[in-house]
Amino acid sequence: MFSFPDTFDNTMLSTFCVCHRRFYWFMRRAFRSSEPPYFAFGKAFGAGINAWHAGQGKASEDARLAKALLTAQKEWYKDDPMPDNTNSLDNLLRLLEDYTVHYGEEERWKPSYKTGELGFAFPIPGTSYFYGGSLDQPIEWEGYGKMLREDKTTGAWITPSYMEQWELSTQVTGYMWAFLQLHGEVPFGALMNVASKKSRKEKDLQFGRRIVEHSEWKLNEFIEGTKEIIREIEWCHQWSSFPMTGARDPIACVGGMGRSACIYKDLCFLERNPEDIEDEELISSGYIIKPPWKPWEREGENE
Repeated sequence: MFSFPDTFDNTMLSTFCVCHRRFYWFMRRAFRSSEPPYFAFGKAFGAGINAWHAGQGKASEDARLAKALLTAQKEWYKDDPMPDNTNSLDNLLRLLEDYTVHYGEEERWKPSYKTGELGFAFPIPGTSYFYGGSLDQPIEWEGYGKMLREDKTTGAWITPSYMEQWELSTQVTGYMWAFLQLHGEVPFGALMNVASKKSRKEKDLQFGRRIVEHSEWKLNEFIEGTKEIIREIEWCHQWSSFPMTGARDPIACVGGMGRSACIYKDLCFLERNPEDIEDEELISSGYIIKPPWKPWEREGENE
């Protein structure tokens, strides 16, 4: 059994909502020794465009692009994943260069923090817990004020329905709630900055942006829902019961329709209680044990 956390983020909570058993293994920090390359692609792209935007008004376009490409490449090699047709270093650098050409040298907004992710953790009212996470980039937009920028890459086409999903994203809502705790006011919005890995002749179809706005009421509703999920996790931990709730929708287990197969699927075939499986057995089965999950401790650099 894992130690019960005092801080929760969207990854932890959404994992529990998909499947209680998946959450258990996530908290045990068991992962396949080689992660899917799309993880490295997303992190590296975010690091690259952060470097690009940080140089606005401070360096030439060529110097900014060179730094952005070098930063993305460095980030990619931290994971050094096995590439596939979409998630490769060549495609990453191509997409990053297309991004700089498409949006040009000057944005109407500017970063309000140095490059890299900015971690946060704020007390959840009425509990002894914290809600944490890490922001891609706080920005200042003249005429609008303080906002958040969240970068996303996708292997799919950027459609209206794809962009609309961010209005319901608890990750984005949680970031805006954290902003409210920090500044005492609701941010103007969150700028969803999306790029498709599929090369298009019409470059405007390869990139998409959308401003997500939420009222203070919506942010308070979000945190009340968060507290309810944590209460459910408390119950599961107390009774050492993390059932395979994801199996109620087997696509969550085997993948399909835009979802990857669960990396813990093979463990669910074992006729044993998860807490009876030692780390040594996990390692011998091709898993590795990662350090504790603490993205809220990031400050200025991707891990």
